[in-house]
Amino acid sequence: IKIIEGYKAYLNFSAVLHSQAKQEWLSISRLPVYQPHLESYRDCIKRGVAVRLLVSTPELNKESLREWKKIKAEIRSIDYLPTRFSVIDGQHVIFRISGEKKYLAIIIQNQSLAQSLRTLFESMWEKAKPV
Repeated sequence: IKIIEGYKAYLNFSAVLHSQAKQEWLSISRLPVYQPHLESYRDCIKRGVAVRLLVSTPELNKESLREWKKIKAEIRSIDYLPTRFSVIDGQHVIFRISGEKKYLAIIIQNQSLAQSLRTLFESMWEKAKPV
């Protein structure tokens, strides 16, 4: 388990994880346009990593969406999202928790947890609308 405090610190750490992803990155997230983060996703996709993002319809920002579409990320939206999380290669999970001006990312390497959350993500993905 690793804990990262602060939004930018998480985005920078996430960029490192993207460079290590081999097959799949599933994420329930906002669509930040912080360039190092966006570029790390772009590199992931260029290497053949399947990147799928679920976003909240009410929070969808058209300008951010345009930037993410340029890098060819698969994006779908749904009305309600549970806690934000990512599943990487069926091995790692990242939970992101924010509130009261704090931001925490908790990275857990556990295949069983990753597979359970992957199943939840897939269920939500099937119900979501392509954007």
